[in-house]
Amino acid sequence: MLFTKPIDKIIFNDVLQFCSQKIKEGSHLDYKEQIPSKLEKTVSAMANTFGGIIVIGVEDDDGVPADDPKGINYDTGLETKITAILTSRIFPPIIPEIKVVHNDKKNKAFIIIRIHQSNLSPHSILNRKLVYFRTGDIADPEEIIDEERRSWLYERRKKSVELRESTLANLEEMSENVEIKFSEEYKEYIANLKKAENNNDSLTAKFPLDPSRSDLLLSISPIFPEGPIIERDKLNSPEFLHETKSKHPHEFPNTDYQFKPSPSGVFSTKYSPQTRDYWYTEINELGFIFHRTDISITPDNQHYTISILDIIGLVLSAIRFAENIYKEIGYFGMLEIKVNINNLLQKKALFRGMSFPISNSEGQWSFEKEVIHFLRPSLEWKREFTINELTDQESGREIVISLVRNIFWDCGRFIPEDAIKDFLRDY
Repeated sequence: MLFTKPIDKIIFNDVLQFCSQKIKEGSHLDYKEQIPSKLEKTVSAMANTFGGIIVIGVEDDDGVPADDPKGINYDTGLETKITAILTSRIFPPIIPEIKVVHNDKKNKAFIIIRIHQSNLSPHSILNRKLVYFRTGDIADPEEIIDEERRSWLYERRKKSVELRESTLANLEEMSENVEIKFSEEYKEYIANLKKAENNNDSLTAKFPLDPSRSDLLLSISPIFPEGPIIERDKLNSPEFLHETKSKHPHEFPNTDYQFKPSPSGVFSTKYSPQTRDYWYTEINELGFIFHRTDISITPDNQHYTISILDIIGLVLSAIRFAENIYKEIGYFGMLEIKVNINNLLQKKALFRGMSFPISNSEGQWSFEKEVIHFLRPSLEWKREFTINELTDQESGREIVISLVRNIFWDCGRFIPEDAIKDFLRDY
C-alpha cells in the first residue's frame, strides 16, 4: 500500500494498517521512531541502491514495526523540514515523495518518504565525501561505498541498462518473426515480397509485410531492470490482463485475441489480409510492455496517411495499462517510455478531429484541411518518469504532451503547450 498508493492519497490509518502487516525492514524499507539526525544517509543510500520507503514515527523491534505505533508530534512545518534536509545535504540533490499524515486530533503524525532508484547516482553526503548504499542488514543497513563498491555500483547499473536494451531488441526481433495464417490469395503476394519462408498454411512472416507502410513501436519498461517482477502464473492468467487492461480511450491490450507463452512472458498478435495491418503485443516477467502495430491508413492520391489522433490514443491507453499493471504487482521504480515510428517519408500526417483553441483570440486552430508531410524518415521519442507520474492524471498527460509536441515538430509545425493541454483535457 505505502509503496504504490499515490502519495497524496495516503492517510494516517494507511500507515497503521501497513504496520499491522509486520513487514520487516530490508533494503527497500526502514522504520524510524523520530526524525534521525542523519536522515540524508538513509535516503541517499536507498537512491543509490534500489529505492525504498522510510516511515518516520514507527518504533520497531529487530526491524519489525510495533503493534500500535505512536507517531511523532505533529507540526505544520514537518514536510518543509524534511525537504530542506535532503536538498541541502545530498549531492546531487534528491527530491523524493514526502507525505505527512496526522491523526484526527492533529497531535500525532507519520512521515512517509518514498525514494526512487536514482538515474543520477551515486549520491553523496558530507560535502560530497561519502557515498552509501543499502545492505539489507538490519544491524548495519547502510555501508560506505569504497572504490571497489563504487565500481560494483557502476557495473551493476551498466548491466541493468544492457539488460534493458537487449530485452527491447529481443522483443523487436520477436515482433518481426511471428507465425500467422494467411489466406491463399495473399500467399503469392507475401512470397513475392520475399517475406515468407514456405508455402504452408502457417508462414513465418517478417513485419512490416509491405515496406511502403509505417509501423509504430511502443515500449514501457523499468529503467534499471534487475530480474523478474511479474510472476509467470499472473501473466498466464487471462483474468490478470483482463482486469489490468485500459478501456479508454482504447482497449489495451486487446484481450479478445489469445495471449500465448513467449520465452519470457506472453504475447498476442493479429494480421488482417484484407487491410494488411497488424499488431504484436508482449508483456514479460521483467515488467516490459511492448507493442508494435501498423499505423498506415489506406492510400489517398498515392500517399499513405498517419492518424495523429490514433497515435495519441494508443500511447494514452498503454500508459493507463502500465499504471494498472505496475500498481497491481507493487512496482514503484523509475520507468522509461519509448515510441519509434518508422518509414515516414512521403507520408501525410492526418489531424482529423484535432482542433486547438487559439490563446487570447476567438476561433479554432485546425490543420484538418492542410496537407502536411513528415520531414524525417522516422520519429524517435523517449521519456523517463516515476510510477507516481503514471498514477497522477495530470503528469500522465504531460508525458503525452511531450510526444505530441515532437510529432508536430517533425511535421514542421509548432503548437503552444497550453493549446495541446486544452485539447487533451477531455480526451
